[in-house]
Amino acid sequence: MKISVDKSRIPSTVSYFNKISSIKLDKEDLFKLGIFKHEVPPSHLHDSDFLYLMSKVSHFMQLYSDFITVTENSIMNTSKDDRVMKDVSEIIGIALGLKLTMDCFGIRQERITKIPPPSTKQKYLDYSFSYKNKIIELETKGTTSSYIKSFVNDITAKKSASTNNHFRYGTVAVISKPGKGHSTQLHLCDDPPIDTDESEMEDDVPWHYISALGYILDNKYYNELVRNALQGKRPRRRFIKVKERFFGTYTFRDESYFGEFFDYRINIDNLAAVMSGREQTVDEVFRKVTQKQGKKKIFIGVHSEIVDLILKGKGLKEILQRQFVRIKEARSNGVEILRDSDGIIVVVAPNKDDPQIEEQFPEEEVKTRIGQLMRLERHEPTECGAPCRSREKAGKL
Repeated sequence: MKISVDKSRIPSTVSYFNKISSIKLDKEDLFKLGIFKHEVPPSHLHDSDFLYLMSKVSHFMQLYSDFITVTENSIMNTSKDDRVMKDVSEIIGIALGLKLTMDCFGIRQERITKIPPPSTKQKYLDYSFSYKNKIIELETKGTTSSYIKSFVNDITAKKSASTNNHFRYGTVAVISKPGKGHSTQLHLCDDPPIDTDESEMEDDVPWHYISALGYILDNKYYNELVRNALQGKRPRRRFIKVKERFFGTYTFRDESYFGEFFDYRINIDNLAAVMSGREQTVDEVFRKVTQKQGKKKIFIGVHSEIVDLILKGKGLKEILQRQFVRIKEARSNGVEILRDSDGIIVVVAPNKDDPQIEEQFPEEEVKTRIGQLMRLERHEPTECGAPCRSREKAGKL
């Protein structure tokens, strides 16, 4: 799709956006750029159940499929629930703002980082990145309203409260909705650049890929990786055995990717919609949720070379030297594959039509994970072989 860019609110002295009048992206980019919206900051790491992240990612994908319709020059938010509509608009706003940033400044997504909340209560922008040894900050907005003055004012207020960095700007995506179809437009608003002595941000830790691994790597190993990165240490030798740490792999055009498999059915909200009582068996729920959601499996993975570099403690500069060609492939059997320039791949396969996914993530595994989520939802203990503190059932010693 092609989204036009409105530059009427930027000063004539700003030249960063002179060569851009529109941005081009695919629907997959909305998922790719929006998936890190719920990233947990490293300072707040906790050993939560991996099922939570698994459920969240599959729900994220479900969100796009159900509530976003894309045409040649328009993105439509089809939700009728105010809260869901707000979330979807925010996700689209993030994706369009980041895509414009990547196109204008010629950077990859991994160079953009989320700004952590300040220690004191004050307004702050969403993202920051370095460009020619200067720090630039960005705020993204998304709305279905044609009146954007309040969004522009909020961006202005956040920029005035921001640190004295070289350049700060904002984007507001105006998205269409049912009954009010129109072309989607991305509005730019910014300030003239300020000459500062800010040096380039620390880039010795590849946070972009670490964030991706947070969605596809078990929390036990993910937390260990981040703790080592924060302390500037190389992961222990046993941790570098990559194949033992990921659930699955995928080969695309003779190149390997390590990651995790997801399914629309493995989602607490989707399961709750078909669970009528505790007497239901896993087989019954599996049959009902399959009838309602169909069979649509997803693989999210990181290129094996990137994984090796990260797990060996290499920095962002070395990782950026590994360039990938963006590839989008739609196969006749309905399988869709997007391999982006950062080496992250997303494979969407309906109706058991991808042999690699089916071999590693068969229907029986889907049923097993559904059973785990059902027990989690019902607060039932699970016999895992470890000492159990549950009052209802003792585990094996």
